Amino acid sequence: MTDFDYVIVGAGLFGATCARLLTDAGKRVLVVEKRDHIGGNCHTVELDGILVQRYGGHIFHTNDFDVWQFVQRFAEWQGYEHRVQAFYHGRFYSLPVNLWTLNQVFNVNTPAGAEEAIKDPEKLKTLYEMFYVGYSEKQWGRPFNEIPRSIIKRLPIRTTWDDRYFSDRFQAMPVGGYTKLVERMLAGVAVELNTDFLADLSHWTNGRAWKVLYSGPIDALFAHDLGRLEYRSLVFKDTILPGDFQGSATVNYTDREKEFTRILEHKHYWRRSIGHTWITQEYPCAHDETNDPYYPIRDETNTALYQRYAERVKQLPWLKAGGRLGSYQYLNMDQAIAQAMKLVRDLAKEAA
Repeated sequence: MTDFDYVIVGAGLFGATCARLLTDAGKRVLVVEKRDHIGGNCHTVELDGILVQRYGGHIFHTNDFDVWQFVQRFAEWQGYEHRVQAFYHGRFYSLPVNLWTLNQVFNVNTPAGAEEAIKDPEKLKTLYEMFYVGYSEKQWGRPFNEIPRSIIKRLPIRTTWDDRYFSDRFQAMPVGGYTKLVERMLAGVAVELNTDFLADLSHWTNGRAWKVLYSGPIDALFAHDLGRLEYRSLVFKDTILPGDFQGSATVNYTDREKEFTRILEHKHYWRRSIGHTWITQEYPCAHDETNDPYYPIRDETNTALYQRYAERVKQLPWLKAGGRLGSYQYLNMDQAIAQAMKLVRDLAKEAA
């Protein structure tokens, strides 16, 4: 007889979704979390009356109705459409590139003119230099031509006046923050914080659970014995200031001269009117033993290495891996939840 049906490693959105759905299905679940808090990288805390996202800005957006219905259970949501500005050589521009941006740069003011502009190689080169190259090289720590195209394509170029950062059907922020959301998801579930699953792997794999659902770095499961997967990390510099700083939640600094990539002004994510403000500068850096892995570098070499680790996971009947680190891919919040929902459905089929 095992202590639990499932031990879930990680209390972020992937782990919390698995825990909620499995608990609702009558399973005995334990969540273990290495950090001293739940919520993963979307963890929020209230500081000086402002909800602050401690690991960078997160905006919930999705076209997946099932995911949207699921998260409605755990929070009241306030509508929020994310709009980003780019700061390049002393001037602000609308981002992602859209007709407003093209009007600023090339004096284009019609969709037809926009279509023509982005087909012009010289104009396209100008746009990439202004908004993509410097920012991406800072973010990924390598020359632009060595950055996987799948990463660059995440940011669209639009030929309409739509200046929203995302175009998904559902876009909102949870009232009270993401940590409150995850708290409600984990209601009635056993959670152990400050618990490093990998520090005593045999303790967890020696009959404590029927299965382990793991959302940490997949290569760390095997002590990196095939080599280390590469990630980029971040350093956050926080400042509290009087009044207002930039008037919007996010400004990207796209030139090479600034070491940081963006500044977040947290109160604007929550539409909070308050007489002071909390800003965070984000400085990309290489991932090592002293910091957290944030962004998988899914080039050909790393993808091939990940596949080798994934094959080893498949050979272990007691283990499933998922989430951003467990599946070594950049996942939006809704994608992490959808991945967890699919895993739980697959587990039900296995157990049938």
